[in-house]
Amino acid sequence: MAAAYTPGLPGTEPQRVADALREARWPSVFDYRGYVDAGGLMSYRLNWDDQTRRTAAQIDKVLRGTSPAQIPFEQPTRTQVVINTSTATTLGLTIPTTLRLRADELVS
Repeated sequence: MAAAYTPGLPGTEPQRVADALREARWPSVFDYRGYVDAGGLMSYRLNWDDQTRRTAAQIDKVLRGTSPAQIPFEQPTRTQVVINTSTATTLGLTIPTTLRLRADELVS
């Protein structure tokens, strides 16, 4: 079985991309939730709200006088997983319980 990872494609319509992949019966992982809402199988991406808060905290340190060289580098730590259960059913896939529990949201 083929599968597709589709990064955000500027100028594309999520509905058309999701429909084409679903019709081709390709499980698809996107990095934008809008594709999952349009019928794509799953999205996996950084939690940008968390990342923005962490960046703001680092900027605050610099503005308060901390040298940027003294601020430790931080790796992103939170991700967001959204799974479309009706698309999984359409494709004949069973989403493992461990993945369902890990998902931030299940949509249908």
